[in-house]
Amino acid sequence: MVIAATQNVPATPERSEISTPIRDLPHVLLETPRAGVDIRKQVTLLRARQSPTKRAEHLVPRKFMKALDMKNVLIADLQYKIKSLEQVIRRLRPKKRAKVTANPNKRFVGLPEVQLAMKKARAAQRQKNNLESIEFHGFD
Repeated sequence: MVIAATQNVPATPERSEISTPIRDLPHVLLETPRAGVDIRKQVTLLRARQSPTKRAEHLVPRKFMKALDMKNVLIADLQYKIKSLEQVIRRLRPKKRAKVTANPNKRFVGLPEVQLAMKKARAAQRQKNNLESIEFHGFD
């Protein structure tokens, strides 16, 4: 009885062709524009067509939006990388000058004391700026 019921079910109709086939659209209209020249070409071709279909009319603005979104994502990614590198540079830059401790028994600080203070400051900066401790964000 189950077999008889399945035999009476109508078959699924074949999928018909698209009413406005993409094949009749120029290849330039189907590509996502990369520059203003591509957008101009697409608009010129769309205007030159005798009867642009609704599908073609809606396709071009969608392509424009996609291209704009791709550019915006690229710009945001590059801005993030720039900010990350600026933070690394700011961190690696020495903060302030090293203070030289003066001998209270002398009137002026001598050159050996200044050189010693500079060596200590460089060593402290090197220790602080270990490349292993620097985190690079947003780089693959």
